[in-house]
Amino acid sequence: MPDGAVKTRILFGTIMMTTTVAIFVLDFALGTIYFYYLFVAFLVGWGAYEFYSIAEARGCKPHKYLGVFSAIMLALSSEELVCNFFPHIKPESTTARGIAQLGVMLAISVLIVGVFAQQILKRGSGDSFADISATFFGVIYLGFLGSFFVKIRHLYHHDNPFLPRDKYELANLLFVLLVLFGTKGSDIAAFFIGRKWGRHKLIPEISPKKSWEGAIAGVVFGTAFGLIWGIAFSDVLRFKWYFGIIFGLTLAFTGLAGDLAESLVKRKASVKDSGSWIPTFGGLLDVIDAPLFGAPAAYYLWLLMNQLAGGYMRPLGQ
Repeated sequence: MPDGAVKTRILFGTIMMTTTVAIFVLDFALGTIYFYYLFVAFLVGWGAYEFYSIAEARGCKPHKYLGVFSAIMLALSSEELVCNFFPHIKPESTTARGIAQLGVMLAISVLIVGVFAQQILKRGSGDSFADISATFFGVIYLGFLGSFFVKIRHLYHHDNPFLPRDKYELANLLFVLLVLFGTKGSDIAAFFIGRKWGRHKLIPEISPKKSWEGAIAGVVFGTAFGLIWGIAFSDVLRFKWYFGIIFGLTLAFTGLAGDLAESLVKRKASVKDSGSWIPTFGGLLDVIDAPLFGAPAAYYLWLLMNQLAGGYMRPLGQ
């Protein structure tokens, strides 16, 4: 990549990161997270749209708009979001879980009925199997994985006795930023180190430009960042000193996996980028591929570590 393109990449990367953090901070300052939900809906919806465009380049004819709608609905159908809109419903309650499951069932039902109805109206023209498969995969890829963007925003509850009531939202914000910076920071470190010193290709059949040197740099950065973040905000996040290392290492690996997964999809469709509206980056899916894998990994890891630590971050059963 020419030096001019690198400078453009740095500029637009900084703008996107600053805008994202500003949205998070704005919601935190206002005491709401509605902008956050809208932001997640945009990421999932536009990401799904770009995925279906990639599928079209492969020769499929996915049910694009139905898939985008179902992906957004699936991503936002969470008990955490239900509790935020209805404060009288307690987290982890059967009511919250039931409403969230109803949203998931409705999203899947609309998808199934809509897809088959459209295929019947088209009289089964084209490769129906490939079209239906691409539609469903896009919903799972963006909708299911995207739902963890909501889940990681609500890991710390307001009734957590380990935190002052004015600190639990700060803890949620800091954890989201840990996931964001951990995945994208590792990706950035891998890009620059790989560009400068990369000599040994990682998996050239999937991503020709990725190198072992870059991948190792990404892992080192993620681990170091997790350690620093965990120590700096240990009191708010309720982290022991080594928690940050574990999270940072996990985010670096899963971020790389997410990047390679999207590269695999583009490679098979003979597409270089998922879009062209972000200079030097390509499309939105090219930007969120790493966090899409990092968010669910961080969510499940948080629950596992809290369980193994005997409820150190949040009381068990809460």
